[in-house]
Amino acid sequence: MEQICAKLLKRRWRPSKLSSVRNVPGIYAIGIEGARGIEYLYAGRSKHVKKRLQQHKTKKTQANSKRVAAMFKQHKQSQLRIKYVEEKRQKRKEAEYIRCLARTIGYRPVLNKRGGDQGYQRKHI
Repeated sequence: MEQICAKLLKRRWRPSKLSSVRNVPGIYAIGIEGARGIEYLYAGRSKHVKKRLQQHKTKKTQANSKRVAAMFKQHKQSQLRIKYVEEKRQKRKEAEYIRCLARTIGYRPVLNKRGGDQGYQRKHI
């Protein structure tokens, strides 16, 4: 698990265009470029990463999707960045990945209300 987390952290951020994203199971992150670099906004998992990222851009069914979609609209995708790592057992490990990211970067991605499928209390690390 730590290896996949480290792999995600080392991945280069990509522009938020989805043409080069593969539709594979995995863990992904959405970030925003600012004066101090790229801030992690959201981390999640999906059986189909490309499809899920497209849903974040357009669908507003869950509270976090509404916030992410609002970010895509507000910034017209110019400042938003994405990255992902293929992981076949992504569902079982979502909360662990979010905790690993939070420990490493010093904060939980700001749009993650819960800590993944298993959830945990919202707090700054």
